[in-house]
Amino acid sequence: MIPGEFAFRSVIGYIQIISARSSASPSLIAETVALSATSVFMVLVIAIGVAAPLIIMKNQRLLANHSSTVVASKAFLLRSAPVNPNYVRVSRRN
Repeated sequence: MIPGEFAFRSVIGYIQIISARSSASPSLIAETVALSATSVFMVLVIAIGVAAPLIIMKNQRLLANHSSTVVASKAFLLRSAPVNPNYVRVSRRN
């Protein structure tokens, strides 16, 4: 709601600039541009504030999935390794 107030005031300023044509005061132009920039930056910051946690959580999940995939791949490779027929396993009895 706050960026909307700045945007509304900047639109009013743009309308005053258009209606004044070449006799628009520099302070009106400066205030209108400042209000526009403020509203744009506020919307960008809100969007970044909403998107950043989601992106961070997604990257952490991807990293977690990648590490479990690597472990699973190594386990698969160990299970599927060719067996040496000359190898005899000696079991120990306690």
